[in-house]
Amino acid sequence: PVEYLFVGGKSLVEQREIGRDVLSFEEGLKSIRNREIDVLVVSEAASPSLIFELLEIAQKGTLVFVVMDINSAVNVVKQLIESFDSQKQNLVKLLLGENFGGIICTRLVPRLGGGRILALEILNGSPAAKTILKEGKIHQITNILQITEKELSISLDRFLADIVQSGEVALEEAIKQCIDENNLKDQGASGAALISFLETYYSCIENAS
Repeated sequence: PVEYLFVGGKSLVEQREIGRDVLSFEEGLKSIRNREIDVLVVSEAASPSLIFELLEIAQKGTLVFVVMDINSAVNVVKQLIESFDSQKQNLVKLLLGENFGGIICTRLVPRLGGGRILALEILNGSPAAKTILKEGKIHQITNILQITEKELSISLDRFLADIVQSGEVALEEAIKQCIDENNLKDQGASGAALISFLETYYSCIENAS
């Protein structure tokens, strides 16, 4: 179902609901295949046929956003590639690498003193990330999930370590949310490093928009 209604301001926004406007995600995508769509947002990518259709739409120049219930950037990439049989995986890697914009994984973590804080894992669509995807070297993604102004990527464990050190989140809670406990404890960044990273990241987004 459509959970949020978007009102077009400077853009024309169309929303389609499965079961009412179209019978399936695949049917909805096929109906826009030959239209000039600037941005497409899809709330799931559960089948190989749907994933491939989205890759082909992106290949034609549409900015595609996909919502997936997956806990890390590495697992997102694995899901996208390993959904296909071995004969088609090389083509999928190529399309994904050529059109990759980035992955953002989010978690709401209980904050010390009440409330919640948003923890992020960001894999930016840098040349290094695109090359890794094209070559299918998924294990190397963890190497670029580091705080660097050049890559604009950060691992969830690094982000959690920083908000623990800044006093916003308890270590015990961060351990519950992390991907690798040993990696979390090995991180030595400071809250200042995290702030610097986020300022650089948001500045790049503003300059691109």
